[in-house]
Amino acid sequence: MGIYLTSDLHGDLKHFLKLLNLIKFDTNKDFMYVLGDVLDRGNENLKLLNHVRKYIDAGNMLLLKGNHELFAQMYLQGRLDAGQWVLWGGRQTLTEINQLSSVQREELETFICGLPFYQIISTADKPLLLTHSGLDADHIIESDSRLDVEESIKTAAAKNEFNFLISNDIHYMPWGQIKKMDYYVVVGHVPAMRLNEDASCRIVHREKYMCIDTGAGFRDSGGKMSCYRLDDGKEFYV
Repeated sequence: MGIYLTSDLHGDLKHFLKLLNLIKFDTNKDFMYVLGDVLDRGNENLKLLNHVRKYIDAGNMLLLKGNHELFAQMYLQGRLDAGQWVLWGGRQTLTEINQLSSVQREELETFICGLPFYQIISTADKPLLLTHSGLDADHIIESDSRLDVEESIKTAAAKNEFNFLISNDIHYMPWGQIKKMDYYVVVGHVPAMRLNEDASCRIVHREKYMCIDTGAGFRDSGGKMSCYRLDDGKEFYV
């Protein structure tokens, strides 16, 4: 059984299908965690989401909520102006959603609202906490010796899910806080080209966390789609 992690697919169904083919994803034994941002920036946003949902229904994938899923939710709820969403990369998703029936729009809203913010998984090495954006520095639960990642996420999401899902604070918090995290954290959200010193699109490995957004939504800037196999630490790029 292979366990794979990926994130920030951004409406690129073509390369997602290539990625699944590259890893020879087997629905009889493999599982993939998608750490949010399936939507926006690409040309086949709802097609990609529906493709992922087929795997979810079959028990082979889990999708976490990213900020771009939240943008769609907010638009469907009348809480986000179309013009603002376009500025955030939602032009094509907006067009696709506006072609849905009222029943389809309601069903999509319900699905997105139900997406989890994080998932804890066990590995042979250590437990991991998977989430889209990481931590919101304004809502950290910590003591002298421990930063409670799960409770920090729960608190931040309950206070303001928008601020939580757009936060990039985990990359800039003091090492004194980061080193106290009680889980090794896996995030997406920030393209690796903005984090790696060489501006490469390779998965970012840090002592207490890793970032697996390798810029699929910014292919014109050198980004690629990727996934990480937990079983042996192998990385795959398309």
